[in-house]
Amino acid sequence: MGGALLLCAPLLDVVLLVATVMWADRKFARRFGGEPKPEPAPLYGRRAIAAAWKSWLRSCSRTPVRPVSVTIRPGRAPQEQEQEGREEQRQVETGSC
Repeated sequence: MGGALLLCAPLLDVVLLVATVMWADRKFARRFGGEPKPEPAPLYGRRAIAAAWKSWLRSCSRTPVRPVSVTIRPGRAPQEQEQEGREEQRQVETGSC
């Protein structure tokens, strides 16, 4: 597992570099390109709640989420299966089928 993380380190470096360049580009465009300063996020009220939900949904859409599937197989309890396995082993040992 540690080796896999080490192999992913260069990929993380590239992602952080791209994010930093995009951030710097926006800052430069605002400062020297004459773009208006972005409106600060509201701190309270309905607009603040809506902004928080939008931010959360935006971050969820960018994050790759892999669904986890759990398979539940109906059957006998493990103790019953173990007892059956012992009976089958006895039958094989004694030669009766």
